[in-house]
Amino acid sequence: MSEVRILVQKQVRGSILAYIRGKKKGAHLNWVAGIIFAAINRAYLAKNEAFEMIHEIEENPIFLPFLLRDEKVRRLQPLKQILDLIP
Repeated sequence: MSEVRILVQKQVRGSILAYIRGKKKGAHLNWVAGIIFAAINRAYLAKNEAFEMIHEIEENPIFLPFLLRDEKVRRLQPLKQILDLIP
């Protein structure tokens, strides 16, 4: 796996986490969707990999242990709906 691909995957995961936290100014739905869309368009990330990252964040208590799974799912639902629109 190329180094650029690894860095982009880390950027996408970090962006998703920043969006869920809601603490970073500017970390809104359109921002994170744009980062994911750009990564998919540049072939650094497949759509299914983005969904796998989201699922991993929802299920794994290591990511944001202060949030319950149901709250993570609720916050990520709009992002999933936008990603479903990507061909």
